[in-house]
Amino acid sequence: MLFTSENPGLEQESSFPAGWLPSLLPCLFLARARAKYGLDEEMMMKVLILSPYPESLMETVARLGDEAICYNAPITPEFIAATQADFIISYGYRTIIKIDIIERFPRRIVNMHIAYLPWNRGVHPNVWSWIEGTPKGVTIHFIDQGIDTGDIIVQEEVQFGNDETLDTTYKKLRVQIERLFDRHWASIRSGCDATPQDLAAGNNHNKAQGEKILTLLPQGYQTPVATAEELGRQLGLRIRP
Repeated sequence: MLFTSENPGLEQESSFPAGWLPSLLPCLFLARARAKYGLDEEMMMKVLILSPYPESLMETVARLGDEAICYNAPITPEFIAATQADFIISYGYRTIIKIDIIERFPRRIVNMHIAYLPWNRGVHPNVWSWIEGTPKGVTIHFIDQGIDTGDIIVQEEVQFGNDETLDTTYKKLRVQIERLFDRHWASIRSGCDATPQDLAAGNNHNKAQGEKILTLLPQGYQTPVATAEELGRQLGLRIRP
C-alpha cells in the first residue's frame, strides 16, 4: 500500500524516511483498474516513480493494475528494500541513481528523457537542442551507470516551428513523452527489446555548462527559440546550421 500524509498514523509506523509524502491518488486508480478489468493481483508490480511530476505516469501504471509509489528525493538501497519495488521509472529526477541500485534492477529501471538520444544527454536537453541545432525529441531508455547512455527502448523525433519559446517547447516535449510512455508501458513492464546508443554520434552537457548557457539567455525559458538559435551561431556552437 501507499503511505500518505493524510493518515499520520500510517506514516509514523512506516519505515520510510520522514518527509515521504506520496499522493493517495494512485491508490484510487489502482482500485478502480483492478475492479474494472478483473486484473490478477499476482501479476501486479510495485512501481517506484522518481519524479517531481508523476501524475500522468501514475494513471498509466495503475491502468494495468500496478501499484505506483511516488518519490522525489535521493534514494538508498535501504529505501528501495522498504518499498519492495519491482520496477523503477525516473522522470525529471534530479539525483543520479547509484550503481548498486541500478544493478538490483536489470532491465527494470528506465529513464524518460526529453531529448532525441544520443543527442543532448545530461541537463537542459531542450535548451541545448536549440543552441546547437541538434534533433529534438523524446526518449525512454534503460538506465546504466552513465548519464543518459542506456539502451534505447523507444523514441520519437519532434518538430517545432520558429514561433515557439524554450518554455512552450519544453512543455510540449513533456506531453509527448508522457503519451509515449502511456502507449508503451505494457511492453516495457513485460520485457522489451532495446537498441544500444551510438554515443560517438551524440553529445552531452553537464550542470556547469547548463548554468553558464542560461546566464546568456536574459529571458530564461521565455526566450524565443529563434533567439536561442542565433545565440548558438554567435558563440560558434552550432553542430547543425
